[in-house]
Amino acid sequence: MNYKPDEFTCIKLTDSEGRTSVRILAIWYGNFSRGSSWKFSSVVEQCNKEGNFLIFKNASGSIYTCNTFDYHLGLYAKSVLDNLKNAYTDFKFEIIKSTGDVVQLFKQGE
Repeated sequence: MNYKPDEFTCIKLTDSEGRTSVRILAIWYGNFSRGSSWKFSSVVEQCNKEGNFLIFKNASGSIYTCNTFDYHLGLYAKSVLDNLKNAYTDFKFEIIKSTGDVVQLFKQGE
């Protein structure tokens, strides 16, 4: 599947054994006939920067094409993230602060 969210944030997860992974919290805004929606991606395996876009390839085979200008954690996304933290207490959730930090994290892993 290919996804193009309206808003996104990258989250670094650390499990109880210290293993880390990066996932995308993707948001799509709703309208008068349909509410907003979200998706928490599978593990990101690769991230490439192409102009103003980050292209993420995930373990599930999904590809997220995300505009760097849409990188933030809005109120809806924050409430989703809070619910995820409450549901998965064995994990530490860390918001990656900027798209530059995301790109750098994946360059270090090469």
